[in-house]
Amino acid sequence: MTTNMARVLFAAGVVVLAALAVAIVMTVVSSPVAARRAELETQLETARIVDFAKPPRIELPYDRFHEQITGKPALWSPIAEPPKAPAKPPEWDKLLQGVRPTRQEIGTGNSRKVKVMLSPNDKQGRWVRMGEAINGAIITDITATDIEFTMEQNGIAYTHRLGRS
Repeated sequence: MTTNMARVLFAAGVVVLAALAVAIVMTVVSSPVAARRAELETQLETARIVDFAKPPRIELPYDRFHEQITGKPALWSPIAEPPKAPAKPPEWDKLLQGVRPTRQEIGTGNSRKVKVMLSPNDKQGRWVRMGEAINGAIITDITATDIEFTMEQNGIAYTHRLGRS
């Protein structure tokens, strides 16, 4: 019985091996890539060649366009007026040249007065308080370290602080 079983197994192995060999041969022979390549080669052989000529160049009348555009003055006029340049702030160095607030003061609060030297040669100075003007600049604030001047030009208020010494 063992010999029959060995023969049957041998025969089954040979059949399986033969089936694998046939499958390998069929894959090599009937390759889908080769079939597609052959189909494309036949299409290329039968295709006709079409000559695509460039379209004729169209010459545009640029000189006439230029004359028409430049001949319309309203095209070049501004849509809105350009903004005016902002007013220059006061030149504080020139305006308060030689003015030197001192640390001397009298009073407190709004009645506080500070001694200010109005020029380098001024030995006595002048006592000023908030609201007074020096060379057109109005004193708006007095602190322990500086004095604030305000000047209005063209509706804009400009401020400048001058240190006390």
